[in-house]
Amino acid sequence: MPVRGTKSYVWFSDRLLGQGHTGDVYYGTHKKNGTPCAVKVLKQNEKYKKTDIELLHVNILRFLAIEQENSKTTSTTCVIMEYCTKGSVHDILLQPKYYYGFPEDEYIVFLGDFISGIEFLHSKEIVCNNVKPSNILCTKQENGVSVYKLTDYSNANSGINTTANSGDNNCINTVTNNDVNNCTNTLPHQQLIYDVNKIVGEENICGGNSSACCRGLCQRSTMKDKLTSELWRIGVILYHVAVGDVPFKASNYAELFTIISGKPINSISGEKKKSSSSDESIDYKDDFPNTCLLSIGIRNHIIPLIRSLLNNVSFDFEIVKNFLSLNVIYIYCIATVRLHHC
Repeated sequence: MPVRGTKSYVWFSDRLLGQGHTGDVYYGTHKKNGTPCAVKVLKQNEKYKKTDIELLHVNILRFLAIEQENSKTTSTTCVIMEYCTKGSVHDILLQPKYYYGFPEDEYIVFLGDFISGIEFLHSKEIVCNNVKPSNILCTKQENGVSVYKLTDYSNANSGINTTANSGDNNCINTVTNNDVNNCTNTLPHQQLIYDVNKIVGEENICGGNSSACCRGLCQRSTMKDKLTSELWRIGVILYHVAVGDVPFKASNYAELFTIISGKPINSISGEKKKSSSSDESIDYKDDFPNTCLLSIGIRNHIIPLIRSLLNNVSFDFEIVKNFLSLNVIYIYCIATVRLHHC
């Protein structure tokens, strides 16, 4: 078994946990006590903020150390993090039993942890521009309850403006469909939508569209609008985890921009109608599909939240906290022989 190490940790190069733009993550252990950990081996010239180690919160992945690999030929920086046993939310959603999204009890746990982590980062004036299912990890407590943790905010930005400003519509960064194809185990349309700063990457596509929804996709050079892009991602994630798929589906960035830019204000999803004809109309929905596992009571709280996030109207952490504090009421319907809860 190929083993590599630092002063205090070892990892196994054949046990790859994940890959990212800044480096690869491997399963490892502490040399003395054998405690499992995740080791991110940074690519050359990549740097990591030591201040991230000071971000201590139950819903933020805990950083244990930053050490140099024991090597006579190269000087590789390694970031040691806590190991999450269940992998990422992306991995979980690929499992057959989560094909239609999380069941209600698990969704509520996820929602509480996810929002708690985001709120903590905001309290430290950090906007995470890379939040997506593959960067939300899950581990199990001894009592079997899941804990979700945010990670990989290496490209996060400090300093946030809590008001979603319109600003200008100058868009940056372009990407080809080859970039999408390089992402394994991810449906192309799911990868597309999380590249929110690239959907409107070409100026001729953006066309000066000033809708609030489009502004949420533009990651501009000024910090005041970084939060808008993050709020859009949060709305997409909440839908994705509830349904098992992303809200807007397209085969390329230009098509996705067309679908999103034409979104009615009350809609939370949309895709081109599947037809053999030349009909190019888009089918928008203002509700979850019938396959969603969430009860009507929960939907009545989640859908307005997602709609608000996708429209970049506002986001109030207290609204989510108040919702999560509500008690679930179970009602048995004799006519349908079903147990409902709201």
